[in-house]
Amino acid sequence: RPGAVSTGFEGIYVTKSGTPGQIALVGPDYSVTSRKGDFWFWAGLKVEGTGWTFTPESVGTDDGETLKDLTGSGTFFAKRSMFGSYKFDDGGSGVWGDLSYTYENALAVDQASMAGTWGSLDADGMKLTVDAAGAVSGSTAGGFGVCSLTGTVLQRESGTKKNMYSIQLTAANAATGDQKPCAMSAMPFKGAAVIGFSAAGKYDSNGYYRSLVGLLNTEGYARFGVSLVRQ
Repeated sequence: RPGAVSTGFEGIYVTKSGTPGQIALVGPDYSVTSRKGDFWFWAGLKVEGTGWTFTPESVGTDDGETLKDLTGSGTFFAKRSMFGSYKFDDGGSGVWGDLSYTYENALAVDQASMAGTWGSLDADGMKLTVDAAGAVSGSTAGGFGVCSLTGTVLQRESGTKKNMYSIQLTAANAATGDQKPCAMSAMPFKGAAVIGFSAAGKYDSNGYYRSLVGLLNTEGYARFGVSLVRQ
């Protein structure tokens, strides 16, 4: 049966227009984490009717470095779309996507759905292995350096079919010899993750990989996004 993420506004919203596209993960508490390239937003939503505003604690960055206070407002139609505008306290502003509720929201998933090994399509990228209880072990190479990863990926509402997970990862240096040391923060990364689909080729007929998609950050807002295919 369909996952039907919620009867409200929580779920996965994306836009494929522009380069890169934007993704917003809206939690059951109306928290939202969103990324579009170097633009990141960590916000709370106040929803009244079909209107939304960012709550006062909302922050973001439009340069990948400086954290700024964030305001914004727009329209929000449950299980359909989200649109609006945002403004940073330094004056930077823009359109808040043209975000559509995605078909991944209809996936009927549980904790066991996340079990398995997920990896980057790049040979030197990130790899995560998730057991049936949600415990994670993994590694990175390439741009992150050589790190070992431990943590959890747990369904936010156990016992439901909702496609929304809480993810936590802690990195440690695992480099030896002349390998590149781990460049990730030693502080725990926390965030939201979902099971998504990644195109296997240019055409729809090529099919799709099931993927682990997540947006994570530390308390100091060091951040990274993942899109790992099931192996």
